Amino acid sequence: MREYLDASVFFNWVVMLRADIDGAIWLADDDEEGRFYERCAHPSGRVVPTPKIAVEVLRHVAESGTKGVVATVRHSFAEERGFGGSIFRPSVGDVASLLVLSESCMRVIEGIGGLAWLRACEKDVGSIRSKAIAVACFFERLGEACTSAGVVGIGPRDFADYIAWDVLDIDWRGLSRTLQDRGVSLKVVEEIRRLRYGADPYADITQCDGVSVVAILALSTKWLRPRGISPMREISSDELLSMLRITFDLEELTC
Repeated sequence: MREYLDASVFFNWVVMLRADIDGAIWLADDDEEGRFYERCAHPSGRVVPTPKIAVEVLRHVAESGTKGVVATVRHSFAEERGFGGSIFRPSVGDVASLLVLSESCMRVIEGIGGLAWLRACEKDVGSIRSKAIAVACFFERLGEACTSAGVVGIGPRDFADYIAWDVLDIDWRGLSRTLQDRGVSLKVVEEIRRLRYGADPYADITQCDGVSVVAILALSTKWLRPRGISPMREISSDELLSMLRITFDLEELTC
């Protein structure tokens, strides 16, 4: 049904809701994340799923002078300028990022990989969560470079091929070769390589998409073998994200 409705229809609906709802109205441009945000929203507010058109609806709202409406978007939009704090971009409003940094995340990882595997990982490569976030940040910057060059980037399905699993870092030699073949200059790749990620995961997470972090953590259960120790089981990205959603404690949002 919603595919036949345009932004103006949703705008009119939001304005009507504004008259009856005391709390903020939260536009979510991603259906799946919108369902999670419904758990987080204040009971006096309302989450309105506006897939792919949240920014456009918010523009109509701003032009009308209606207050108390915000939007969560998963991708960068040039049109966001001028909305101030009304738009939460990845990974501030990205559900996966909230889940990755949650207190329950490492408990879930331990339950999947086992304590022996996780301890070996920490001894060999450090915090796999911090390293996964750092790697995701590099992939994000490299993806932007590919977009600027007008070439195909490295998607999550290809992450495993360009990670040096013994150190849980980018395989810069292999990746540089691939990107140069596609038309990205070595200079650009080297500039990205000199960026510093990994010291502060809470700062780094705002520089990447949390879904990429989840994908790297899931791939770690397949490819990361510290000291020859295998995890108790492998898990897919979707399975890991589902487990993180289930175990997330909403009280963390009020701390």
